[in-house]
Amino acid sequence: MQDPQTTSVEFTHLRLLSSGKFGRSWLVRSPNQELLLKKELFKTLPNEEELQTLRQVKHPALLLPGKFSFLHQKTVVLRPWQEGSSLKDLLKQPRLWRRLSPEFWLKAFMHLCGGLEKLHAAGWLHGDIKPANILIRHNPEAKPSDWQAEQVCLIDFEQAHPFPDTNSKRRPFALAYAPPEQILQLPQLAAPSSDLFMLALCLYEALSGKGAFSYHDPEMLLHLQLNLPLPPHPRLPQSCLETLRKATAREAFPRPARQLEQAAIEKLVSRGMALRYQSAPEFARALEDLSTGAQKQKKGWLATLFKHF
Repeated sequence: MQDPQTTSVEFTHLRLLSSGKFGRSWLVRSPNQELLLKKELFKTLPNEEELQTLRQVKHPALLLPGKFSFLHQKTVVLRPWQEGSSLKDLLKQPRLWRRLSPEFWLKAFMHLCGGLEKLHAAGWLHGDIKPANILIRHNPEAKPSDWQAEQVCLIDFEQAHPFPDTNSKRRPFALAYAPPEQILQLPQLAAPSSDLFMLALCLYEALSGKGAFSYHDPEMLLHLQLNLPLPPHPRLPQSCLETLRKATAREAFPRPARQLEQAAIEKLVSRGMALRYQSAPEFARALEDLSTGAQKQKKGWLATLFKHF
């Protein structure tokens, strides 16, 4: 892959993929005809020495970033282009989303847990798990029935950081998927359960087709995120809902956080975090139990059906 510091001006920009307050993403072609994803971020250059430790983490569920450079007052990152669909894209296309079974998603998220296990063991958190950052790699012509759960991966590690986080700088986050410790800017509390919180909200959305929390008023959305358990949904069996509620457990605030002392806020958040799954393997085992239970239920239903023939 080309070094953006020396060749970025030679890239052919093929298509603008996204643009927002944090930066822009492009599909580009390098001088040697390689297709790349180029991201221009409105933030400072990450610590290259720390990133070297991140790049040493190897797992098929992790699509780690390439080399970062600082050009024209922007951080530029490149990675090889991957054909596929993000969970965010699928949720916008119900016709495609409905063709992926709950069993597919449970297997896919168990696979993602395997990647997070490696990432966390290396002392890193992803920090920005959301539907846009979950990619299903597949050939453009392939049908959803041919997609493989093992081809699902996490992308966009620009918000990844080591933990425990002794650097108390504010970090951007996606409100609808952020755990309380992220919303309330408590980086010293961030832990593997923080990533699992975000992953569980994405699984809720993958299974139900609807976000767990949504509201037009950001302050009300913040209240929902901090205090209320995941709402039930007709597509989610009770056992699945209980598993996802455990992964996203929180201690409710007795009154708005701004009316509490910092020590009280940290205590409430810490107590809620202690109720969650504490590691990716633990969450993966819970998902495997759900998958096994669903398969047994399906076999029982088929056995009952065939008795009538």
